[in-house]
Amino acid sequence: MGYHTTMFPGRKEAVMIFSPEQALLKSQADLQALVTFARQSATDGLRIDQVERELMRRLLALGLNLLQLFIAEHGDGDLGEELPAEDGHTLRRQGQRTLWVDLVICNACALDSLSV
Repeated sequence: MGYHTTMFPGRKEAVMIFSPEQALLKSQADLQALVTFARQSATDGLRIDQVERELMRRLLALGLNLLQLFIAEHGDGDLGEELPAEDGHTLRRQGQRTLWVDLVICNACALDSLSV
């Protein structure tokens, strides 16, 4: 199952698509790059503050990739306009869905624009 959303509510032209496989592969590649950076930094003699700053930036990006994996696996939680309740009644959607998924995706776009 994949997940897609518009990056910004109301803007239909900007759509990102994530599949669990894509998110997992990106997370694995970013983790390997993180390990490589740490090892190379020691060889290059970088100062600890430089290494710490770059590691934190990359760890945040990795965490976001893993959150995207979770979203891709879980889906957007949309169960439709109507849902049967346990007592036999039909529950109807009230209002709009929350914006947390759109915010996560917007943050992903911001992090992706940084060079890793």
